Amino acid sequence: MAYVRSKGANKRGEAYYYLVSCVREGGKVRQRTLAYLGAYPTVDAALQGIPAEVARLQEQAAKFTRGAGAEKAQCIPAWLERFGGEVPRPGTHGSANFRRICSKYWDCVHYAASYEGRARELSERLAKLQELRASGAA
Repeated sequence: MAYVRSKGANKRGEAYYYLVSCVREGGKVRQRTLAYLGAYPTVDAALQGIPAEVARLQEQAAKFTRGAGAEKAQCIPAWLERFGGEVPRPGTHGSANFRRICSKYWDCVHYAASYEGRARELSERLAKLQELRASGAA
């Protein structure tokens, strides 16, 4: 039988939750984590809330991808030709303006990848919860 377990609190004082199951191993009862629910206190709340959270993260990733494109568009074509059409990592080459654009471009690329990764992780967590719900374990 599975149940939700509250565990500790994050830096903001909010509890976080796990879906756990008890299993007997070698005469002892052990808890096995089936799924991490995060801030959602029930499986139903997680199944309802995670899709909206995934959509929000994907929108943020798209925003930063557009920002990276805008920063790259600000580069002078001669700059891009010098580096094979790619924006170089920020460094000591070029003018201060070129270094600023390169830095902003790579910041946007980094944040877009971060949001995409978090959205992918949440999508996987959602799929696992849906699988557990379908199998009757949750």
